[in-house]
Amino acid sequence: MAVGEGGSFEEVARKDEQFKQEEKNRAWNSEEEEHALREMFEGASNSLVASSCAASIKTPCWEQCKEIWMKIKNDQVGERAKHVVQELEAEHLRPTGILDRLRKGVNPACFGLHTLMKHLDR
Repeated sequence: MAVGEGGSFEEVARKDEQFKQEEKNRAWNSEEEEHALREMFEGASNSLVASSCAASIKTPCWEQCKEIWMKIKNDQVGERAKHVVQELEAEHLRPTGILDRLRKGVNPACFGLHTLMKHLDR
């Protein structure tokens, strides 16, 4: 962001803190989070997510995400995602949020998906 565009650092920090607090206050629903992951890797949003992520995080990282998904997809991924989000204090890694941002054209959300998947693989 260029100087004079958008908000000040303080404003951005305030909005970030507000987002984090809103997400923490939102109840975790493991079924919804698992459904979002399934939607990204196996559902109707797969082609959108694949093209967005191949363009932003590049094909090798997207391939790594898919490989991890194939290993963990039947292993209570909603609960595992909750553990990752809480452990990292990273509300932006909620699968529902990642999917929502990707549907809105925010391709950098793929970096969050890649981070989440790497941590789910542990």
